[in-house]
Amino acid sequence: MEEQYTIIRLQGGLGNQMFQYALGMAFEGQTGSKVLYDLSFFESRTGEHVPRPLELGVFGVHLSSASPDQLRAAIQRSQGWRGRLSRSLPALFPPGVVYERSPYTFDPAIFKAPTGSILDGYWQSERYFGSMREQVRAAFRFTAALQAHMEPVAQRIASTPDAVSLHVRRGDYVHHAAAKSTFVTCDKDYYMRAAALMLERYPEARFFVFSDDPEWVRANLALPNMELVDGNTGIHSSDDMRLMSQCRHHIIANSSFSWWGAWLAQRTDGSVVAPVRWLKDSSITTSDLLPPAWSTL
Repeated sequence: MEEQYTIIRLQGGLGNQMFQYALGMAFEGQTGSKVLYDLSFFESRTGEHVPRPLELGVFGVHLSSASPDQLRAAIQRSQGWRGRLSRSLPALFPPGVVYERSPYTFDPAIFKAPTGSILDGYWQSERYFGSMREQVRAAFRFTAALQAHMEPVAQRIASTPDAVSLHVRRGDYVHHAAAKSTFVTCDKDYYMRAAALMLERYPEARFFVFSDDPEWVRANLALPNMELVDGNTGIHSSDDMRLMSQCRHHIIANSSFSWWGAWLAQRTDGSVVAPVRWLKDSSITTSDLLPPAWSTL
């Protein structure tokens, strides 16, 4: 009997890769179909997307890669006359590539995708994998040692009852044309209001700030009890997410990176503040993106 499998396309940065892998875990759990991964995104450095490395290795997860023949077969089913028929008569001509219909919106129909198809999307909602929360948290345990010079930061976080991670994402949102035209960049006003809310709730809060633009942080954010965590770049950038997850409370950017930093929090009795707007296109809803207990500003 031929093995049943479905392919998930991995793409984007670490946070996006985590959403896609979490969907893969849920897909296997709900359907019993083996999940393979399309890694071709990381082999190409052209196009409108920001080049990213495959980073799931920081968790030591095992990825079963789809073969070139398996990818080719799925893509061919979505091209030419078969592709046209799959769009009009999907029951008779199953599509080879199934695209996410609406970003940030849970689509339960994805679990009925045809065998052998490629699932192409970001799947940014915990509703896809909420029933496997503990399994997903277990899969996303950092396996490598924290950098030695970050150990004192981890100790200060651990000794601070109301440690707040604050993530400032600028980078491609400011400098890359496609990202800049798509995403809102959280401004100083957002961070100051979010910090004020945290201080209202937790007067002894201490802010541990993580950013891909530390100079902007130094020039724009002057918060009481603030520590800028600088130096986790390149292959060590995931140390920022690890340290975020060790904080009790979280102020996230419109970024899957800090979304996971908050979601993986070792303490579950904290508060999370997130921006209400993630995209410049206000017609796109993000209602399924944030867990119900998180606050928005």
